[in-house]
Amino acid sequence: MKEVHTGNQSNGTTGWVESRRLLITEDDPALRQILYWEFEAMGYQVITASCCLEALSAVTGIEFDLALLDYNLPDGTGTQLLYALRQVLPDLTAVICSGRTSAGKAEEAEQYGASCFVAKPVSATSLNALFEQLLPQSKVTPG
Repeated sequence: MKEVHTGNQSNGTTGWVESRRLLITEDDPALRQILYWEFEAMGYQVITASCCLEALSAVTGIEFDLALLDYNLPDGTGTQLLYALRQVLPDLTAVICSGRTSAGKAEEAEQYGASCFVAKPVSATSLNALFEQLLPQSKVTPG
């Protein structure tokens, strides 16, 4: 079953993330739900997917600022998904994460254009700080 969530709550602070659309692709349902709740509470508009196919379906007709992609997905890898996402969203900023890290996966992520490869576990707060560094300030819409 496809999970699509959007949220637009203000985080009551800087207003930095209020216009951010974030695609989270994670096959672990509990982790996916926790990330959704945490990023929504920070003010992101969040859409979640459990696999590559759901993620590709979710981006049809929607612009995203960011993608957080698990490396190991049931129907492919995060790098394969990023390649496909870039066909429709060429300027997408993407972070690939995995609980099973290796130098090879990090290099592969870089070759496919990921902005960063992150080892799990990682907190939503740390990811948010990373997103702030990765996104150009020109994309910021004042709250």
